[in-house]
Amino acid sequence: MSKKTTYLISLIVIVIIAIAIYIGQSKADKTVAQNGKDITIAFEGTVTTLDPQDANVTLDMSIAKTTYQSLFKFDVNMKPVPSLATGFTMSKDAKEYTVTLKKNIKFADGTDFNADAVKVNLERQINNNLKRHSLVVNIDKVEVVDPYTVKITLKTPFNSFLNTLAHPAEVIISPTALAKYKDKISEHPVGTGQFMFKEWVHGDHVTFVPNPLYNGPKTNVASITYKPVPEVGSRVSMVTSGQAQWAFISPELLPKVENNKDLQVVKTPSIMTRNFVFNTLSSAFKDIRVRQALNYAIDKDSYVKVVYQGLAVPVKSILPEKIETFKEQPAYTYNVEKAKQLLKEAGYAKGFPVEIWTKNNSTAVKEGQFLQQQLTQIGLQVNLVPRDTASHYSLAAHVNDTTPNKNILIQLGWSASSATADWALRPILSKGGAANFGTYYNKVVEDEIYKAMTVINPDDKVKIYQDIQEKIWADAPYIFGATDVFITVQDKKLHGFTFLPDQSFSIDNLQYN
Repeated sequence: MSKKTTYLISLIVIVIIAIAIYIGQSKADKTVAQNGKDITIAFEGTVTTLDPQDANVTLDMSIAKTTYQSLFKFDVNMKPVPSLATGFTMSKDAKEYTVTLKKNIKFADGTDFNADAVKVNLERQINNNLKRHSLVVNIDKVEVVDPYTVKITLKTPFNSFLNTLAHPAEVIISPTALAKYKDKISEHPVGTGQFMFKEWVHGDHVTFVPNPLYNGPKTNVASITYKPVPEVGSRVSMVTSGQAQWAFISPELLPKVENNKDLQVVKTPSIMTRNFVFNTLSSAFKDIRVRQALNYAIDKDSYVKVVYQGLAVPVKSILPEKIETFKEQPAYTYNVEKAKQLLKEAGYAKGFPVEIWTKNNSTAVKEGQFLQQQLTQIGLQVNLVPRDTASHYSLAAHVNDTTPNKNILIQLGWSASSATADWALRPILSKGGAANFGTYYNKVVEDEIYKAMTVINPDDKVKIYQDIQEKIWADAPYIFGATDVFITVQDKKLHGFTFLPDQSFSIDNLQYN
């Protein structure tokens, strides 16, 4: 046998062995996926949409991001880092951002990820009045420089645009899926992440399974299911019994899980503010004296102890303490007599009827009950109206269409999910803000909110935002509540599932071992 023949035979044998190893490994990977752990995540709300670009609630965006990825994402300190992007450059005037993209990425439906996909997604938001339209309202144009480079030009300088691109709403959806499903994309999410969508049984669960086209580590998890469980005791029972591997819980139930050797308790200081929004167009709440009176009527220290077992702090400004430019404001110190005097000056010495709208989970109802008890002491006739999350926010968005001039307080948990002062203010307190449920308007504040976006000098930015905080605090468009600490409990074998300070989930190489 010639040396050449021997070499060819050896080469063929090596190739056959390599193919066998590859097939064996592929089968092993498939077996792991099929036989791996089914993960259940128990949370307090209900899912309303799986289209993050058209979502009001951080929870919806987070669940959808099980399959979706963004150009940038937040790390545990809420700093933007590349995800589908590899980097960016910014012009000196902060009007042009050039973003470079990862290569060899595919959506779960086989569509290539590239600059065209980015352009389609940004223009979808620019050209449609989606719920997160205000994130992109400052974009003038999006240009494809080459297949893996995109240039975004803004109408005016924006000093926090990179944070915007990391916001959980700013996902990249398959252009093929957008064209196919159109306004039904919420029911058929298609992304580039480690998992792909399987099913959504409304009111019961949303399930994802491993994405075979994911360009990253393979998960050993068979599926991940998100299940709404409004009652916190039930969530604790699920995680202690192994029916769930992760749950969001409230402070009073910590003793039930703290000493469980199979579970890990995580406490995350948040950037979530919990306030109650005044319908400022109503007969009583349009009067600033009434709004201030109700703030004086609430014992904020007791509120924190009763509702959050002390694992929260009273709101000290319209901005959370961890957000840039935060400045503590003079407290509305608990003072029942002052509250009654302000009501008397406004012509409401005998009180008036009020409805408090809350979500129907355990903590939210407890919040509402505390306010109800406190406001009754100053003569108000208070009716508590709890609803599921979807109905709560749907009605809140149209409060003056359905119940004009009615004195309503609307529970609002707001997370500045871009970790900026801009996003802590503009969506909830500017005239066109999607979550400005109380129709608050102050022209000076309005002008300053938009001016603050454009300044380049950091000192100017701080000065404007601190002035905004002072004016809003004095206007008292909310009963100011608390910034809480998120408490989650999870199976110690679960890795890669993180809860961030904005109340969003982050999945990074999910594994169970």
